Amino acid sequence: MSENGAHVSRRTVLALAAASAAGTLLPGCVGQDIQATDESIGHVKDFIFDEASWVIRYLVVDTRNWWPGGKIVLVATPWIESIDWDASIVRVKLARKQVMNSPEYVDATMIDRDYEQRLHDAHERDGYWLSQSRDTSLERRLTDGAN
Repeated sequence: MSENGAHVSRRTVLALAAASAAGTLLPGCVGQDIQATDESIGHVKDFIFDEASWVIRYLVVDTRNWWPGGKIVLVATPWIESIDWDASIVRVKLARKQVMNSPEYVDATMIDRDYEQRLHDAHERDGYWLSQSRDTSLERRLTDGAN
């Protein structure tokens, strides 16, 4: 990953993960503008941290500053194209229409696989759990082949 803003740097991911694990957020991340491929879609409100695998799974995005009566939605971290810390902008590989079709995220609701599937389906993306399953399957085949 490059440090020039073309990709999210390892340092950025580690800093976000550490802050999230500690129960704090980096003050500079919350409130950053989220830029879709066609325009702004809102701002970072919070993060969803997966404690089992110690990764930040989603950005919580408040869309109400561009979409009157909008909603709170989740944006998966693999959908982040880049982060421009100086300009306070997170660029994502989504269009506004996709965000409008996202299932709403309600803070008090636990995220279950059904919600994650609906979210990924709305963006026509594979879920992270599918790639983990493929990785495990490949690892199993490689291990079995060594015996």
